[in-house]
Amino acid sequence: MLCSYYSRGEDSSSQFDSLKIAKSPSYKKHLNQYNVIFINMSLEFNSARHDVNQMISSVTSSIVKELKEAYPQVVFNSPDKLYEALDDVFSVSKVPFVFIVDEWDRIMREKKEDAQSLKQYLEWLEGIFKDQAYIALAYMTGILPIKKYGNQSALNMFNEFSMTDPDNFAPFIVFTEREVQSLCNEFKMNFNQMQQWYDGYSFTDVPHIYNPNSVVKSISRKRFGSYWTKTETFESLQEYIDMNMEGLRDDIVKLIAGEDVVVNVAKFQNDMVTFKTKNDVLTLLIHLGYLAIKPDSDIRVDNISKF
Repeated sequence: MLCSYYSRGEDSSSQFDSLKIAKSPSYKKHLNQYNVIFINMSLEFNSARHDVNQMISSVTSSIVKELKEAYPQVVFNSPDKLYEALDDVFSVSKVPFVFIVDEWDRIMREKKEDAQSLKQYLEWLEGIFKDQAYIALAYMTGILPIKKYGNQSALNMFNEFSMTDPDNFAPFIVFTEREVQSLCNEFKMNFNQMQQWYDGYSFTDVPHIYNPNSVVKSISRKRFGSYWTKTETFESLQEYIDMNMEGLRDDIVKLIAGEDVVVNVAKFQNDMVTFKTKNDVLTLLIHLGYLAIKPDSDIRVDNISKF
C-alpha cells in the first residue's frame, strides 16, 4: 500500500480516494510523487545465503541496474556505491526517493554474534539514509529496535516507534478491539473467545489491541489456536527463561498465573545477545510479542495463546 501510494510509476488515486487518507490536506501532495525503492531484507539475506557482504553487493547491483534503465541519461560515477548512485539520479531528476525496508532487523537477529557483519550492515544503511538530500522518507519495519553501539545509535536519524513506546502509532500497530469485533461479527466468530486468546498489548490510548496474524488465522481456519508460537520457536523462548537470572523463571511463573511484574526497559541493548539482567530478557520477550507492557511499565502474558 505504501509503495502504491508514493510511487510515480502509476496513478493509484482510485485505491485511496475512498479511504480516510484522502481527507488529509497533504493527500494529493504526496500521492504518486516519489521514486520508491522496496527492499525485503529477509528475502535478500536468504538469497545471499546469509552472507552480509554478498547481500549488500547484490542489493546494490540490483537497484543500480534499475536506476540505469529508468535514467539512461545519468552518468553513474561510482555504481558500486548505492548512496552515490542515488545521489547521481537525484541531481539530474530532482525527484526524491522513498525507501521501504521490510524486516530490516533480520540480519541483527541471525548474525547476532557476528559483530563485524552487523557493523558492516549498519554502516551501509547509515550511508544510504543519513543526511542525504535524495531521501524524502525511509520507513523500516522489524521486531527489534535499532541497535546501539555504546551511547550512539548507528542510525540515529530515525524516529523509532516500538512495542514499548508506540506513541501515536498505537492504534495502527495491530488490530484494535473495534476492528476485531467487526471481524467477529462478519465471520461469525465468538468475540469473547477471540478476546481470551488474542487480546494482547495495552497502551494508554488503546487499552486492547490484538495480534493480526493470530486473528486472521483463527478466522480463516474457523478455530482458535496458538498460531503465534509457530512464528517464534519455543526452543528460543526456553533459552531465555532457562537463564533464570535474578529470579526470571519465578517472574515467568507469576505472569502465567495472571500476576503483573515490573520491568525496566530503558537499558535494553536492542539485540538478542546482550543480557545483563532479567530486565533485558523480559524486554526482549516484549519485542518478540510474548509479553504485554502497560503504561506504568508492568508487564503480563498478553493472552493464553502464548504459553
